[in-house]
Amino acid sequence: FDGGGHTIRNLSWRSWLNREHIGLFGVADGQIKNLTLENVDLDGPASYHMGAVAGINVGTITNCHVTGTLTMWGGGGLVGMNLGRIDGSHAEVELTATDTRAGGLVGLHNSGIISRSYATGTIAAFRAAGGLVGAMVDTDGYAEMRDCCSLCNLSDMWQDGGGLVGTVGSGTEISNCYSTGRVQGTGNVVLGGLIGISREGATVLNCFWNTQTSGLSTSAAGTGKTTTQMKTMSTFTNAGWDFVGETANGIEDVWARCEGTDYPVLAWEGP
Repeated sequence: FDGGGHTIRNLSWRSWLNREHIGLFGVADGQIKNLTLENVDLDGPASYHMGAVAGINVGTITNCHVTGTLTMWGGGGLVGMNLGRIDGSHAEVELTATDTRAGGLVGLHNSGIISRSYATGTIAAFRAAGGLVGAMVDTDGYAEMRDCCSLCNLSDMWQDGGGLVGTVGSGTEISNCYSTGRVQGTGNVVLGGLIGISREGATVLNCFWNTQTSGLSTSAAGTGKTTTQMKTMSTFTNAGWDFVGETANGIEDVWARCEGTDYPVLAWEGP
């Protein structure tokens, strides 16, 4: 499905019943690209594997973007559960999860790759929630995430909450990612500025979180930095991140930024 750069507005769905695989596409097996979903309103507090573009992705999603409000048992702004590839996409959402595995972009990243993507907005969830991905596991294959970021704020967490990912499982890998959102919880919570819980065998490389804006000085993985450090290009280039205008870390020009005034942005976002 090639959206051709067009926008679908006001996609709406509601149910109080227990449903699964909820989205524009229930299960996406193939390629979805060049599509924007604006002002999405999906309301299914007992439904899981919910995402605006796809409930479950086992294909490839490229250059797709979502804005809107979602309420679910568990899922993500873009995709409920991912077993394929997501690249160059983003979600700006108000997301409420009544239970588990909720993320600004993806609820459950079960296998495949998420790259050059980000999420903004707010997330209110119970457990296993992250600004970008709720949980990463490798039960169905290798799960990887690289060159991504989250600016989502998390609240109402009871356990396993992270600025980027709530729970990271064994055999997964995250590299060159960062988060800046505030992470708050109630009760006996386990929270991390970047990662809530990291299982033995998980790999997290060259990743950072903002200790000031997150309100957290600890994380299960990653390196905490101040706001000033997070807006300093050398923080990232010294860790091997590939930026526009430098070639020491590669020539793909993944990241761009305005030195001293903003966090790194993905180059595809434009000036």
